[in-house]
Amino acid sequence: MITLPSLLPQPHDKVKTNRRDAKALAGYLAAGLLKAVYVPPPEVEADRRVVRRRGQVGRNLTRTKNQIKSFLHLQASKRRKKRAPNGAVIIPCG
Repeated sequence: MITLPSLLPQPHDKVKTNRRDAKALAGYLAAGLLKAVYVPPPEVEADRRVVRRRGQVGRNLTRTKNQIKSFLHLQASKRRKKRAPNGAVIIPCG
């Protein structure tokens, strides 16, 4: 049986040893105080890994697109700021 430590009843004694913990856990199990948690089979874990990886790839794609757009925007704004000696704005062609 697998259970979460946060679901265990808290003992009132301050001394902790393996022997006392084992006796307490056996008592909790016998009294039906422990709740089992779901452990997914390997196939479900593999599916979850694929879904997590797909999300990571999507976020990386969005991040890369935003970086490219930001770079291009920066380059375009640098080009627009060029001025002729008389103060006229020079707009490069191509």
